[in-house]
Amino acid sequence: LAPAVTKMLAELKSGDLKAAYQGTSSGFKAVTSYEKFENFLKRFPVIKEGSFAVQKESVDQGVGKVQVEIKGQEETVLVEYTLSKENDAWAIWGIQIVKQNPTPSADS
Repeated sequence: LAPAVTKMLAELKSGDLKAAYQGTSSGFKAVTSYEKFENFLKRFPVIKEGSFAVQKESVDQGVGKVQVEIKGQEETVLVEYTLSKENDAWAIWGIQIVKQNPTPSADS
């Protein structure tokens, strides 16, 4: 599960939004245009720029969930990725911001 998510985050961090989008499931692409994907990332730039750590992974009835904490300079977000199997590989079909907080400064 996590490798599909970490691959996407690495592609986003390197600036390759097209590759990150191409790595999503056909179901994701059916309801989310590339433009919508790009706009989502503009609203939450920390996803492209922050450092990330996988917090939790689970599979229930063929649906995978991966929670990732992403820390940027100004905020920290908890993102839940929903995955499904496509061609025997896990593919992302949902991305949801679960929690959003300002990142504490070093002197607080």
